[in-house]
Amino acid sequence: MRRVRTILMWAAQGAVALLIVLSIVGAFRGDDKARALFNSPPLVVFWTALGLLLAAGLAVYPRLLRRPAGLAMHLGALLVLGGAMWGSVPAHDLRRTWFGSEKIAKGYMAIHEGTRERRVVDASLRRVVAELPFDLALRDFWIEYYDQPGRPWHLVVVAPVRDGAGHAVDEQQAEIEWEVGQTVPVPHTPASVTVLDYLPHARPAYAEGAEPGVQVTAADGQTVLLPARAGAEAHLQDPPMTVRVVRAFTCLKVRRTDEGLEPYEAEGEGVNPAVELEFIRPDGTRDPRFALALAPGHGRRSGDPDFRYVFPEPTGARADADSRVPAMHVRVSAEGREMTRWLLPGREDSYVSLDLAPVLPPPERRPEGAPAAPPDETPDAPAPSASPDPPPESSAAPEPPDEGDEAAAAPALFLVRPTGPIRDYFSDVAVLADGRPVAEAVVEVNHPLHWPERPPLWRPVEFAKWLVGSGGYHFYQADYDHEAGRYTVLQVVSDSGLLAVWAGFVLLAGGAFWRFWGEAIVSKSERGMRSAECGVRSAECGVRNAE
Repeated sequence: MRRVRTILMWAAQGAVALLIVLSIVGAFRGDDKARALFNSPPLVVFWTALGLLLAAGLAVYPRLLRRPAGLAMHLGALLVLGGAMWGSVPAHDLRRTWFGSEKIAKGYMAIHEGTRERRVVDASLRRVVAELPFDLALRDFWIEYYDQPGRPWHLVVVAPVRDGAGHAVDEQQAEIEWEVGQTVPVPHTPASVTVLDYLPHARPAYAEGAEPGVQVTAADGQTVLLPARAGAEAHLQDPPMTVRVVRAFTCLKVRRTDEGLEPYEAEGEGVNPAVELEFIRPDGTRDPRFALALAPGHGRRSGDPDFRYVFPEPTGARADADSRVPAMHVRVSAEGREMTRWLLPGREDSYVSLDLAPVLPPPERRPEGAPAAPPDETPDAPAPSASPDPPPESSAAPEPPDEGDEAAAAPALFLVRPTGPIRDYFSDVAVLADGRPVAEAVVEVNHPLHWPERPPLWRPVEFAKWLVGSGGYHFYQADYDHEAGRYTVLQVVSDSGLLAVWAGFVLLAGGAFWRFWGEAIVSKSERGMRSAECGVRSAECGVRNAE
């Protein structure tokens, strides 16, 4: 037995030394290469051998079972190793092959604002690798920049460059130096612009009595607008039904109760306008639906009319110190034509545009071969462009207009956010089960969403079901639409084995602390108590001798 113990001791020390070397090598190979290295077949053999050595150590060293510190460190190492192997890509592949598991180790989801998605794609964002049993809806996406104190937003013109026949073949841009009350020319156009007012922090202003509502469009084209007030209703012909407003929310949230999921009003905790609807069929069936302002169309089912939450059109802007976007009131004139508009970005938008076609004359058509006027020299300025094509098979944003479309080729004014360094970016997402929101979260870098949620340990039946189902997923903020900020890319990572890894690290840390500090503290305390007892006994003996 002594020989076996010696062999195990040296083998374990050699395995730990090799693990240190592999960790150093992996640290310099990058995430993807290191993952491929540690999941390669030779390393799978190594991890298995290391686990067997740790288990054998408990068998051939019975003393470890009587030493809490040593037992905790060995069990902790086994849990970390076992949890990591259980959550690895090969382990997921084996469970899929042998047991038909549909869970994947990792992937990505590209979701456009206002749409929902359940398909998981690979790193190229093109090949679908799995489907989740629930949907993720992107209600909003925004980017936070480091503050640029005192810097107003840029006013930029983007105008087409035309060929000899007057067709738009390229675009040019220039920043406009503006001041409130001053009229300045718009480069590359015959127009001039006057900034009538500029509010650094603004919100939309609406006409008196204007209110949001729900627009319902039936299959036969019938359209009704229901105010977002409880009790409002309308009757449709195709399909025949009554649509009734049950409740209106300024900030809809969902909580889990003993009776199930309950929607509630969370006023003051954010912005999530919504309306709870009821579709009353001719046979008396009542189907609940929710129209969300930040996720239009998410709850629609087959056979439903189209319904969406709508806001009234703003009539202007008002100052609001809590807003992060400005508003600019401009007057644009050219050759006797004039228009006055508010440039008001949406919440967290990086720009807003104004088409100048209504005040500009149509572009000249020159004879074929006639030289075009050379473009002006323009300084660099941030010019927003259309969002890139979304990943295939996902919900797509509208295609950019064709270059030959004159309306799309008309000059436009852009009010553009000063582009400082990006501080963080956020995805406001909702988890939908059967079309109903069951959870919500704002995902940001290093703050993922986890779903399904892990039941508490004091509910052992639910916890066991969750554990047998191999847990859930973490959704990390991975990337976003760098052109227009209209879609987000979330990394989907399985949490299989993660609980074991966490428990293992707790045991490792606790065992190491107890072995190197706890035992010494207890031993020192016991020696002090024994010394004190000896001192008391000596004093008692001295008293008796004196008597």
